[in-house]
Amino acid sequence: MNTALLIGIIAFTLRASSPLIYAAMAGILSERSGVVNIALEGMMLIGAFTGLAVGATHGAPAGVMAALVSGALLGLLHATTTQKMRVGDIVSGVAINILALGLTSYFSRIPALSGAAGAVIGVPEWSVTLPLWIPSFGGLKVSQSPFTIGAWLCVLSVAYFLWRTPWGLRVTAAGENPAALKAAGVNVVRVRFGAVIVGGALAALGGAQLSLGLVHNFTENMTAGRGYIALAAVVFGRWRPGGAFAACLFFAFADALQSGLQVIPSIGERIPTEFMAMLPYVATLIALVFFSRQVRGPGALNQSGD
Repeated sequence: MNTALLIGIIAFTLRASSPLIYAAMAGILSERSGVVNIALEGMMLIGAFTGLAVGATHGAPAGVMAALVSGALLGLLHATTTQKMRVGDIVSGVAINILALGLTSYFSRIPALSGAAGAVIGVPEWSVTLPLWIPSFGGLKVSQSPFTIGAWLCVLSVAYFLWRTPWGLRVTAAGENPAALKAAGVNVVRVRFGAVIVGGALAALGGAQLSLGLVHNFTENMTAGRGYIALAAVVFGRWRPGGAFAACLFFAFADALQSGLQVIPSIGERIPTEFMAMLPYVATLIALVFFSRQVRGPGALNQSGD
C-alpha cells in the first residue's frame, strides 16, 4: 500500500467517523437515561438538511446552529411521545425517521433551496490541517474539518459529564434505577427530556458535519443508515463513550477501506462497486453478532420513568 493511499484512507476514516461519533454520543446520552433512540437516523438527516440549507446563505456557523436547533426539536418530539404520551420508544423513533425523510425530501426539491440535480447548493470547504506521526511513514499532514476535532472533544465531554457531574450521574441513574432516583426527589421524566433533547442536537450536528464538512451538498436520504450504524456503535461500545468512539473508528475504517480498494486497478476492475459498498454494513453486522452477545444495556432501558 503506497503512502498516498494510506494517507487517503486515514483522512477518510477520520472524516467519516465524525458523523458517527456525534450520533453515537447522542445515543449514549439518550439510552443511558432509559430512552431507546432509533430516531438517530432522522435527527442526522434533518441536521444535514437544515445545516446545509442555512449554511449556504448565512455561513457554516449559522448552519451549525440551525442544525442544533432542528435536532433538539426532534429530540423534544421523541421525549414527548415516549415520556408523556407513552408511545413505545421504537415506534416513536421509526415515526420520526419517516417524518425526517419525508420533510427533507420535500423541501430539498423546492427551487429556492435546490441546485442542479435536486441537490441543495453547497458551501465552501471549512478545514484545518492535522499533523500525524505514523511509524515507517514519518510525519503526515491530513486536512480535516473542525467538526472532526469537535467530535473528539465531544467524546471527552460526554464521558466527563456522565461520570464526573451530578447531572450525568442522574442521567445514568434514570436509565439504571429510576425508582431510586425518584425516591431521592429527582424528576426522572425531566432528566430524560434533557438527555434526549441534547442527544437530538448532537445527532443533528453529526448530520451537519456530513453535509457541511464532508459532502458539501445535500441529497435525499444522504445519511444512508449512518444513524443505525451509530446505534450499533453504542451497543458495541457497551454504552460507554470510549467504546463507542472506537467502534465508530472501526466502522469508518471499513468505509474508507472499501473506497480505497476501489481505486486499485487490480481490485476495482474485478469486484463490483456495489459489492464493495457493502463492506461497512457487513462489518457492522459482524461486530454485533460476534462481539455483542454478552452486552447488557441500562437496566431501565425502554421503561417508564413514572
